[in-house]
This record gives sequence, structure tokens and C-alpha cells, in this order.
Amino acid sequence: MTSFSIFCFVSISLNSSNEPISVTINAEEPDIGICDVIEPSKDSLIFRKIGLTFTTLFGEIDNLLGNSSLNPFQSLFPLAMYNENVEPEQQSETTEKCAEQMSRMLGYLKELYDRVVNLLSIAVNLCNQLISLYNKNSNKYYESVYKNVHFDIAFEYLGLIMSYLNAVDCIVNQKEDLCIHWESYQKVFYKCKNNMAQYNMNEEQKNRLEKMIQKITACLLENNCFDQCMKNFIKHTGCFTPNMSGHNRITENKPFVAELINYIKKKLSKLGQDIGSLTESNERTHLMCTISLVGLYCKMLEYDPNCPNDGSVIKIAWNVLQKVSKVQILGNIFIDLGVFLKKFRAFQNSSSFDIKALRDRNSRYLDIVSK
Repeated sequence: MTSFSIFCFVSISLNSSNEPISVTINAEEPDIGICDVIEPSKDSLIFRKIGLTFTTLFGEIDNLLGNSSLNPFQSLFPLAMYNENVEPEQQSETTEKCAEQMSRMLGYLKELYDRVVNLLSIAVNLCNQLISLYNKNSNKYYESVYKNVHFDIAFEYLGLIMSYLNAVDCIVNQKEDLCIHWESYQKVFYKCKNNMAQYNMNEEQKNRLEKMIQKITACLLENNCFDQCMKNFIKHTGCFTPNMSGHNRITENKPFVAELINYIKKKLSKLGQDIGSLTESNERTHLMCTISLVGLYCKMLEYDPNCPNDGSVIKIAWNVLQKVSKVQILGNIFIDLGVFLKKFRAFQNSSSFDIKALRDRNSRYLDIVSK
């Protein structure tokens, strides 16, 4: 086996000519680059541009999520801990007090909204890059190069973004006080809006704050961040834009769908073997990322009935979730991956996906964790 690095971005392992090339991308400075091994050519410059593009996108994701290798959900800590350490006798009861307490969170919620929007825009960019690479109709290098190249790390980062959106929904769903206090804050705002002079508010301030409240409510605090982002994701990627022939690109671009399915099945199979090992806590986080990517694939099936449907994805996901379907996000916030997948028609129509059995296992698992 021969391996070398492309401009410190792409590491390639070459097996036999009949086996695919595995590609991993790391922003590390190697001792020797491809230009030191072979003479630069047009093809190597193309790989350099691809590596630079992906590495830039991955760097942006890492900047938004902090050190994603440790805990990609660390930036959600204020949301998960909201009102957590307040004694029962100090709990806010009146609408005004609840609104005052929530007003201290407004800056963080605005920051979280911006982070979600930025992550979504990167996910759109990343997906469009992959669609362009795995396209035998428009990419002349597909047959000679990309057909046997798997950019697994690109799908891994895509799953990381999907899992972050999923985590936001999970936290909001389990933080009842957060939603109640946010409703109180909205009531107080609209009270001020109807009497701006009394509360020393001008028209510009009113419009800016109202727009912010509407965005935060729709994107973050209605327990549908994942679904809302998926709608925008599908709308703004090239996946479902009809071309001149009236067909959707995702239907014609079977290589891209095949790569997505291949990554999901390969990753789930590996995670199923690693659950129970010494690195199980890390593997559970990776499992959430991969299951969130399964959610993206299910959305693709719902939006485009002609999208290639691989039933083995459901089977493999079910086999892994039988071992573990609860993943800790932060503190006492856990996500039930079985309940998440049951939202999608592909799993609703599957007779082999027994959500009750998963819940029984989850109860036993939480009993063990709590002890």
C-alpha cells in the first residue's frame, strides 16, 4: 500500500487498481508533499483546490462548534442549563419576572441563531461541493478519478452539523421553563410594542427586536430546528432543483446518493462494533452524528420519491440502536435516537423498527446511568 499527502490537505491510500481510494483530509503540515513525489500536473492542482475548499469549510465548522472532537454541543451549555440551578422558592412566577429572566438570555439566543444559520450555509456549500464531485454528467473527472474516491470526512462533518440541529431540538423539548419564559418575554414585548412612548422605544428598535424574536422563535424555540433547517437545506442545495428535462438532480445524480448511503452503512456498521469499548462515550456522539445523517437521507426520500431507496439503511440503524439509542448531550439532557428516526416515513412504514422495545432498553440504560 502506498500513501502520500496532497499539499498537506488530502491523505490518499492506494490499494490495488480495482479497489477504491480512501481519502481523509487534515489541516496538518506534512514533511513531504505530493509535489516532492511526482511532477505537478493539472490533475494534482484540481486535488489541491478540492483539499483547500474542504479544509476551509471544515475549519469554519470547527470555529463555530469549538473543539468538536471533545464535545460538539458544548456551545449549547447555557441553553441546557437554563434555570437549572434556581431554587424552587426563587422560581419566577409572574410574567414580568419570567420575561426579565429570559431577557438575560436574549444575547445568547441571538448568537445561537447566527451560529445555526452559519452552520446551515456551510452545510449547503459542503453538500453542493459533493454533488458536483459525484456527478458523472457534468464532472469530466468523475469516471477517471472521483468514482473511486470517498470523501468520508466531508460526510462526517455534514453529519456533525445535522446532529447539532438535532441537539437544539432535544434541549428545547426537555426545557419546559425555557419555552414558558420565552412566551412571557414575547407577551411583555408586544405589551411594550403597543405603547412605545411609555417604554421609551422607537420604531427602529421595535422593528429590530420584533424581527429577532420572530427568527429565534421560528428557528430555535418551536422544537423544529432540524425540520426547518432541512427545508431550507433542500431548497438551497442543487439536490432538488428541476433541470430542463423536468427531473430532479438528486434522482439523476445516483453516485452522490450512493456515496451518502455507503458512508452511513459503513459508519453504522463500525459504530455497532465499537459500542461497549473503552471509547464508548465518543462512539455515542459519533452515533448521533450518523443517525442525524440518516434523518437527512429520510428527508431526501420524502421530498423526492424517485430518490434511490436502500432499505438496508433502516435495518443497520435498527441493529445499532438495539445496543444503544440514548445519547447524552449535556448534563441530564439525553436524546432518544429511536424517537427521532420514528418521525420519518421510512421508519414509520418499517415493521422491523420496534420503538417500544427501544424504550424498554432506554429505561434500563437510564436506571444504570443514574446509579
